[in-house]
Amino acid sequence: MRNYKSWSGLRACLAAAVVAVAVIVTPATHAAAPGSGAVVSTGEGELLGTLHANYRDFLGIPYAAPPVGALRWKPTQPPAPWTGVRDATRFGSACPQIFIGGDTSANEDCLYLNVYTPNPVGTRLPVMVWIHGGGFINGSGKDYDASLLSVRGDVVVVTINYRLGAFGFLALPGLRDEDPHQSTGNYGLLDQQQALRWVHDNIAAFGGDPGNVTIFGESAGAASVCDQIISPLAAGLFHKAITESGACGGPLQPVPQSVVLADGEGFAAAAGCSGSDAAAVVSCMRGKTSWQLEGAAPLGLLPAGEGYVPSIDGYIVPGSLGAVIGSGHYNKVPVLEGTNRDEWRLFLTLNPHAGLSDATYTQFVEQNLGANAAAVLQQYPLSAYLNNPDGEASYLAYSAIETDSVFSCVARGVDAMFSTSVPVYAYEFADPSPPVIIGNPHMKLGPAHASELLYVFQTNLWAGWLPVSRLTPAQRALSTTMQSYWTNFARNGDPNGSGLPAWPVYTGTDGPILGLASGSGGIAVDSGFAAFHHCAFWTP
Repeated sequence: MRNYKSWSGLRACLAAAVVAVAVIVTPATHAAAPGSGAVVSTGEGELLGTLHANYRDFLGIPYAAPPVGALRWKPTQPPAPWTGVRDATRFGSACPQIFIGGDTSANEDCLYLNVYTPNPVGTRLPVMVWIHGGGFINGSGKDYDASLLSVRGDVVVVTINYRLGAFGFLALPGLRDEDPHQSTGNYGLLDQQQALRWVHDNIAAFGGDPGNVTIFGESAGAASVCDQIISPLAAGLFHKAITESGACGGPLQPVPQSVVLADGEGFAAAAGCSGSDAAAVVSCMRGKTSWQLEGAAPLGLLPAGEGYVPSIDGYIVPGSLGAVIGSGHYNKVPVLEGTNRDEWRLFLTLNPHAGLSDATYTQFVEQNLGANAAAVLQQYPLSAYLNNPDGEASYLAYSAIETDSVFSCVARGVDAMFSTSVPVYAYEFADPSPPVIIGNPHMKLGPAHASELLYVFQTNLWAGWLPVSRLTPAQRALSTTMQSYWTNFARNGDPNGSGLPAWPVYTGTDGPILGLASGSGGIAVDSGFAAFHHCAFWTP
């Protein structure tokens, strides 16, 4: 059985699921005295970073021209050079966004990246470029401290910002008309590609190998990785890819440009810019302040309900992910891809889902799943989830429906598609009690969406809002193993290494998936993945 609905509901949930706490920092532009830290020469000028005991970091590096004024909703431009030594000891501004429970940013001068290297640093080290998640409306590179991952794996790690929300993904007829390729709405993806070009041109000065670059990301970051895999404009800019909690063809996949154009026109009207003159609408929109634009669609929710997502424009994104991968005409690189066992529990936590209870479960499923409700209820009867110590049966059952149909089984199918032409390593993060991101009285979160992030970085995330101290010794051991897998893959295209549990290559529809959990025997091939997630039901 195919998935029962479009992704619009998920996009709304992802828009509400951003929990990162961020601190706005003004980009550093003042000169710094050479000799007071680590100085590196790039194509634009010299940078002063910070020397730590076992790592170096260079923060707030401009990889592109500020997309302000006439450059708002334009393809990303290279950065301007500078004279003297630029201070790279402070983060640049996050891109414009509204944070839930945190700060906001309205600064469009935000196209900065951060570089972490071991200290001392070698030469021609593997490079890992992190693309953050946040539903394409929130987040920044500074939310993720990549210092330990760099040191543990002896790799160079780059974390990037990219334009978000209306600034990164707005589509309008007038913007399409002024573009020589008739493209509109994928400016955030172009930012990511410009960051990769900057890495190609400059990373050797930091000890990295421009010929061995891995892109990796989670949620919207994973979706971005998928978009770059199918984008002809990204050819040669990376050599391996890791996706976490965002299987190619799954959540936040590109939509037809007609959809985002309709959303864009509705948003422009809400911002006070409408009319039959497409060029005048664009001029009106460029005249708005960032605060005015953010206020026109709080949290990125647009009139048609799709939110801000990449679109199929025939140029940057040539087609749907499934169609392009199926055609074989994509950037063929080794792939490490995975999901979390209970992805949807996070979304049930962050959204009230009024009306969902054990007493109303059947009615709730019928309202949300329409014609397919009867078949779904047969697969996920409430009785199968009663007396479960993880929480209320209706919440566990509905979370399983969404996790299986939106994440787990989609990932399994895409892995099978990739495996026909590139090496694929598939995983499921299944640690039973990871640190809780946010509480829910109805159920335990377990390995929900984003819960693997603390394990991948093993440092404080989101300005310390999620501290690494919450990991138990057994979870730290799992985290260290995952870091070895991730960085081995970045080095060789194969996560396996000395002393690690064997991770077999994924082959065919039922290829092996490695389960990742803490404790003795917690890392092992999961032979029951397809049955646990009802994949025979969700896959034709």
